[in-house]
Amino acid sequence: MESSASSPDDETKKLPESGKAGDKKPSGNEEKTATMAAAPAAAASGDGRPRGRKIAVRILLVLGTILAILSMISVWARDQALDNATWNKTSSELLANKQIQTALGTYLVDQLYENVDVPAEIEKVLPTNFKPLAPVAAAGARDLIDKAAIAALGQPAIQSVLTDATDLAHSEAVTILNGGGSTISTQNGTITLDLGATLQQISKRVGLPASVSQKLPPDSAVVTVAQSKDLEKLQNLAKALKAVAIISTILAILFFVIAVWLATGWRGRALIEVGAGLIIAGLVVTVARDVAGQQIVDGLVTDNSIKPAVTDAWNIGSSLLGDLATQSIVLGVIFIIAGFIGCHAKAAQSFRRWMAPTFNDRPEIPFIIVGILLLLFLIWGPIPAASNWWAILIFIALAMLGTWGLWKQTTSEYPEAHLEGEGMKEKFSRAGAAIAGAGRSVGEKASGAAADVKARASADKAVREEDKTMDKLERLQALREGGALTDAEFEAEKKKLLGES
Repeated sequence: MESSASSPDDETKKLPESGKAGDKKPSGNEEKTATMAAAPAAAASGDGRPRGRKIAVRILLVLGTILAILSMISVWARDQALDNATWNKTSSELLANKQIQTALGTYLVDQLYENVDVPAEIEKVLPTNFKPLAPVAAAGARDLIDKAAIAALGQPAIQSVLTDATDLAHSEAVTILNGGGSTISTQNGTITLDLGATLQQISKRVGLPASVSQKLPPDSAVVTVAQSKDLEKLQNLAKALKAVAIISTILAILFFVIAVWLATGWRGRALIEVGAGLIIAGLVVTVARDVAGQQIVDGLVTDNSIKPAVTDAWNIGSSLLGDLATQSIVLGVIFIIAGFIGCHAKAAQSFRRWMAPTFNDRPEIPFIIVGILLLLFLIWGPIPAASNWWAILIFIALAMLGTWGLWKQTTSEYPEAHLEGEGMKEKFSRAGAAIAGAGRSVGEKASGAAADVKARASADKAVREEDKTMDKLERLQALREGGALTDAEFEAEKKKLLGES
């Protein structure tokens, strides 16, 4: 007859698959619930990040990079191409360029010979016997006048006149979209610059008769700065970029900030990607500047002799754009370094572990070091923003915020790390106790040595006194034995001697 009791092995076989006694087999509804609960986990990426949030961060980073490119172009268009104060600084660089001086000097001399009968004017001032030589003199003097004109463009007086003309031209160029002004015009998609006053000054400087400059027509020395059927579209684009400068900059910063904020648990890597985006934006602007300059020069300039001068003018005029691109690359490198320090890479963790004792015991030291590095960076000034007060405030805020974030992360990861295995207070306490103990030990040794010397001195004195007493007693004994003292006198002297001692 079979027993109703089950063996332990049988009971184990009857246990649920979970392996725990008492577990119940999930019902159909429970299985559905477990499947629904596992769905969000399945939607996460392989590294545990929510896929939707990860995609949102990537989109924000791409948009931020595109807006950073647009921001640099629009800020350049606003500040350097359309801002009079910035142009006044740039114009001095343009006028100091040798290629531009050569092209401009040659052009002005050509205008002089085209608009005025120079041989006839020279003939008027020559003696009668030399008047037939006027055409030869005019032709022979042309090269000299050309060189003199180029040299004159380097003179302060001529440069002052030319600077006034270019500054006035740029001031009125800002009104291109409104139809131009007296010195600059934009009819038929053409921008022209009137250099008549400069030509008159040069003609006087090279020694030509006054009648030459007086006969210059009003439309002489009118330089065509640009001529293109698409110029009106470019004018409209410049106007749009001027309005977009602030908006694109704010949106680029905002998108980057939101992307880092959404990257919970991997903000270090998000910072690295922000830095990569800034570097890409800077490189794109750098390449676009070079390509656009080549296209503009080839498309708008037909005279190959002045292309080098126009190329130099583009490079100088777009120098701020190059500076902004460099600024973006430098900031990108800084963000990559900051992001790497805060990421989960082994090298970054080793760095934070190394910094943990300082963050725990002396947190002010990292802030001071970062402040000093920021100060040196601002003094160096490798980017234009380093000279703007609002940008300096942003740099200070970002540096302190980043250091605070690193401090918070490091102290939470390594809360027990201290300098040399103990806190600074304990370290100073132990050092103070050791110093005090050493002081007490030295004092005790010194006191003991002094007492020992004193004791030895006292002992030596006592020995010497005892020796004297014994000598006196021996002399008294000898006097008694020799009959000089009676027994009574001996006892009396003995008591007296011992009483003195």
